[in-house]
Amino acid sequence: MAAAIQEFGFRIPCVAQSDGRLVDGHLRLKAARKLGLDTVPVILADDLTPTQIKAFRLLANRSATWAEWDDESAAPRTR
Repeated sequence: MAAAIQEFGFRIPCVAQSDGRLVDGHLRLKAARKLGLDTVPVILADDLTPTQIKAFRLLANRSATWAEWDDESAAPRTR
């Protein structure tokens, strides 16, 4: 992840609450710390309930399995 951030920059922000609790982006944050970055892009999720945060975490972690790779275009395609 650190190598990807170095190569492409921070393209997917972390999701957090304004009290500092991280909702999504744990690996990206760990990589940013490894790289010595002082700041990372963040989207606030203060409007989500605890139940919604749990559902969002599941959604974020499982969404990568919803697509198949298209070798001809070198891009994912949705099922």
